[in-house]
Amino acid sequence: MPEFRTDVLLPRDPDAALEAATKQYVDARARVVLAFSKAGTLTTGTGTHRLYNDAGSTMTIVGVRTSVGTAPTGASIIVDINVGGSTIFSTQGNRPTIAASGNTSGKVTNMNTTTIADGGYFTVDIDQVGSTVAGADLTVQILLGV
Repeated sequence: MPEFRTDVLLPRDPDAALEAATKQYVDARARVVLAFSKAGTLTTGTGTHRLYNDAGSTMTIVGVRTSVGTAPTGASIIVDINVGGSTIFSTQGNRPTIAASGNTSGKVTNMNTTTIADGGYFTVDIDQVGSTVAGADLTVQILLGV
């Protein structure tokens, strides 16, 4: 017959117990930020640098953000993120875009592909860089959850 512990105290406030359990659950849901960077003046091109998911499980793509040290002028910077060579933004208008004279796309959460399998990889394409002055010093952050 199993032994029952008698030294465990339960909180008197069920809302506090629920809040504590919720916090523990949220804290346990790990978040990982993967980052790509490209120093110097940007040029358009297909990404060849691969960043692999070696977490041991499929990860959820929660969001992405792009930012630059030098803002573009004349036109926006547009970046595409790929999993295994295929865009996660099949709706191309949803790609992270840094407006002319801006430094960040803000957090983008409307991806069409939202998972990356264990062993899968990301690449980043630079589709547009600005027209008068190209942006420079790009960072791409990919927020993943389990």
